[in-house]
Amino acid sequence: MHAISAISKVFAPLALALLLVGAALAGPLEDGVAAYEKKDYATALNLWKPLAEQGDPKAQFGLGVMYNDGEGVTKDQAEAVKWFRKAAEQGDRKAQTLLGIAYLQGQGVALDLVEAEKWIRKAAEQGWPPAQLMLGLMYSEGQGLAKDQAEATKWIRKAADGGFEAAKKHPLAANAGTAAAIPAPAAAAPAPASAAGDPGAAKQIGECVVDNKDEGQSVEILTTYCTCMGGKLNDKAQSISEWEKTHKMEEDACSVQASWKR
Repeated sequence: MHAISAISKVFAPLALALLLVGAALAGPLEDGVAAYEKKDYATALNLWKPLAEQGDPKAQFGLGVMYNDGEGVTKDQAEAVKWFRKAAEQGDRKAQTLLGIAYLQGQGVALDLVEAEKWIRKAAEQGWPPAQLMLGLMYSEGQGLAKDQAEATKWIRKAADGGFEAAKKHPLAANAGTAAAIPAPAAAAPAPASAAGDPGAAKQIGECVVDNKDEGQSVEILTTYCTCMGGKLNDKAQSISEWEKTHKMEEDACSVQASWKR
C-alpha cells in the first residue's frame, strides 16, 4: 500500500501549510503558499526567493523545502541546508528542526551529532512538539546523546502535552495529561523499537516517513504509522518498506492505529 522506505529525517516533509503558520493574511508570502499548494512551484519560487534574500525566515524555510525535495528546482540538499540555516539562525523552530535533521543524517552537510542535538534542542525548547518528540527519541536510543530514559520521557510527554498525536501514542507518554485516554500497553506486548532503545530505530522510522511523504498524510499520521511498524520490526538492518511487503496484517493494523486516510 505505502511505498515506504529515516526519525533522523522524520520532519523533512512537513507541509508548507504547517511550515508557514503565522504568515500574513495577504502578500507575496501567502501567495507563494497558495502557489506551492497548487504545485505551481515556479510561481512560489519567484515569490519566495526575493523575500528569502531580504531575510524573511519563512520564505527562507520555504526555499529550503523546495531544494530539499526538488520541487521547481534541481534537488540540492546543500542549498536546502543553506536556507534552513538562515531561517534557523533567526529562531525559526521548524528550520532548526530540519537543520538538526540534516546534521543527524549527514545530508547536505557533514554528519555531526553535536550540531544535530544543538539545533533540535533549540526547536524543542521553543515548544515545537515534533522537535520535542525527536529529542526524546534521541535520548531513548542514545543517538547523539547518552541514553537517558528520564529525559526521553520528559520530552516525549512535552510533545504529547503539545497535542502531537504521534507523541501521544508513544508508550513513554502514557501518563501525560493529554494522553490519559491511551490504554496502557499489555504486559506481554513487545515495546516499540523506539522505546526499547534499539540502535538505529529512529533512523529507520524517519526513512519510513520520508518515503511516505507523497502519500497525502499529515506528519502526525506518518510518524504514528512508522513508529508502529518500527515497533513490530525487530530486524534493524531491514527497512520498513521491505518488511511491510510481506507483513500485510501488521501494515493494516498500524494504518488503523495511525488513522491513515484512504
